[in-house]
Amino acid sequence: MVTTLTIWAILPLVACEPSAPIRVGAPRDTDAEETGMVTGAEVRIHEVIGSIPVVSWTQATEANSWIEYSYDEGEWHQSPKKSRSAGEAEELALGVPYELDVTLRIHWTKGDDSGQSNELTIQTDKAPSGAPEVMSVSGDETLWDPSTPFVLTSIYGNSPTVDGSWTFIIDRQGRLVWSLEAAPSRLTLHSQGSYDGTEILIDQNSFWSTFDLGAQSQVWRVKIDGSVVKRVATPYAHHPFTEMPDGSIAWAAADHYYNDSIMTVDPQGKVSTVWECADFHDSIGETEYCGANTLYWHEPTQSFLFSVYSTDSIIEVDLASGQATRWFGSLAGAYTFDPADSKFYWQHGVHYTDAGTLLVSTRSGKYDEETVVREFQIDEVNQTLTEVWSFGEGLDVYGHEMGEAEFLPNGNILHNYGTTPRIREGTPSGEVVWDVRWNADFIGRHTPLGNLYALAPE
Repeated sequence: MVTTLTIWAILPLVACEPSAPIRVGAPRDTDAEETGMVTGAEVRIHEVIGSIPVVSWTQATEANSWIEYSYDEGEWHQSPKKSRSAGEAEELALGVPYELDVTLRIHWTKGDDSGQSNELTIQTDKAPSGAPEVMSVSGDETLWDPSTPFVLTSIYGNSPTVDGSWTFIIDRQGRLVWSLEAAPSRLTLHSQGSYDGTEILIDQNSFWSTFDLGAQSQVWRVKIDGSVVKRVATPYAHHPFTEMPDGSIAWAAADHYYNDSIMTVDPQGKVSTVWECADFHDSIGETEYCGANTLYWHEPTQSFLFSVYSTDSIIEVDLASGQATRWFGSLAGAYTFDPADSKFYWQHGVHYTDAGTLLVSTRSGKYDEETVVREFQIDEVNQTLTEVWSFGEGLDVYGHEMGEAEFLPNGNILHNYGTTPRIREGTPSGEVVWDVRWNADFIGRHTPLGNLYALAPE
């Protein structure tokens, strides 16, 4: 299956005031005459996110209810079933692409009794100009990971197909189903799902937009309806950040000399410096500056992985002691590589997998213009990284900067190429089964998504 689509993206993050009259689709018949449980059913388009239909109704008594909706012929989707009291009720239809006709209906059950409303119809809004437009999408849908029908990422460009900085979600056909533009005079590079999967974390970066060394950088906690739950100050953040299970945010903080440190802010707003990379470099006799491109939190070991592009190295930092415990790459005292030519360079997106291996997106060689994925078994006794798997060699795709990779639940790999705005899914044998491309300057981090309702407000 090969498809090529042209898609529009989404509305900017604004106050929840309608920018145009709300359109309401009338039911074909009166629901009260059909079931008695559901009356006054109507549908409108969300005031902020123009791809979200909002269904509202009056429920006669307490019952379990939900909506079903269809926008592709022969396919129906549904919201989670909820126990609702008598009175006014409302539900969002999520994952719908822009500018499509949608058919919706309300279902309910109470004891052995059940029913559904007549159908409602509406068309989602057209996304605004300047939002990202997919160039092409191709692949074999029979080999995609079935548990991840959506992907969240960010993008920046200044071209006819994307203008500005956006965070957005696409479906597997490459259709845009959700997006928010970055705040004015801000740039988004590392948007991601929250640790618990209930929020979208969007970095509003001032480092690369106003060139203030990141003094005004923030991370916004956002729900899928566009509401901002919290704005978290992350001073001197330039792009890498990660969330910890307690809701703390950690980031790579810059100084005037490109010697980054790890800083954190807890949910109460207390800011701490965990570790200074310059001090560590001094301790091992390293004179190169310390510029980070990835920060990853590993809960089982209570440690960070700090990826340093300036030395082609990864440093593990213990949270409690604030000390580097081991490091990989080109620094003195680093683990060796087996085989030697599996060494990583200009690595990005580094993290430990569930199997305990180290996964990186890297150049295939020091001066090679090809980006690959390498997976390493970590031999602590012999202090060796042994390559056990790789993806992308010989495919001749090169992303000069940024990028990352991660395993999907079915064992496939999802790899993005950063400044070559492209995301690919590959099988364990190396077959490319999904390939999406944009015409832009770069894409940022990506997050595979299953159930979008986890991101909905309660």
